[in-house]
Amino acid sequence: MSEQETGTITLKGFLLRALLWLPLAFFFWVLWRQLFVVPVTVLVDLLLTGIWPEQFYNVVQNGHELEAEVLMAIPEEQMQQGQGQPVVVVPVNPLIYGYGLPLFAGLVICTPLSHLKRTLQILVGWLVIALVQSWGSIWETFKTLHFQLGAEGAAVMAEVGIGPSPTALAYQFGYLIIPSVVPVVLWLLLNRAYIESLVPQLGGLGGRGRV
Repeated sequence: MSEQETGTITLKGFLLRALLWLPLAFFFWVLWRQLFVVPVTVLVDLLLTGIWPEQFYNVVQNGHELEAEVLMAIPEEQMQQGQGQPVVVVPVNPLIYGYGLPLFAGLVICTPLSHLKRTLQILVGWLVIALVQSWGSIWETFKTLHFQLGAEGAAVMAEVGIGPSPTALAYQFGYLIIPSVVPVVLWLLLNRAYIESLVPQLGGLGGRGRV
């Protein structure tokens, strides 16, 4: 019988474990941040160079950041004078979209599960958060091209076929909403039975405050 079937961890026990494991999860996430960026780099590279090979040359990892190498049309006279480069590097920090991973992992560790289920859930969470980070990284790259690299960057985005308004909306959605919502929703969906078992205890806590 699994730990979840025994239901041995109460709401109080869950909260106490969360106080311990969530800081540790964030510590190891920062410590191993370069490892967690690897799948994001692979996904972003596959998407950008696969869908827009004429605009994006490569995506590489540099420490805990990724760098999108963008092919830009440089005026011929600048190229002859050595004043331009056909490849412009756009750096992105995927970690700002990935803080949901230690949050999700910490919640899963605190949940009464068998070791196998806990491991599988963390792996699923890693994949899902990598998708969240890839979304944020791609749209941040588009935002940089649109709004920070002048006419040349805007020309690349014209070739991509995505305007500034959709770019700004998708970037804000990927920066402000998805990273914080996805890990909590995923944990709720994967551990519905245990969470439902905590509901009566929540009602009991509320009743203590009544006169």
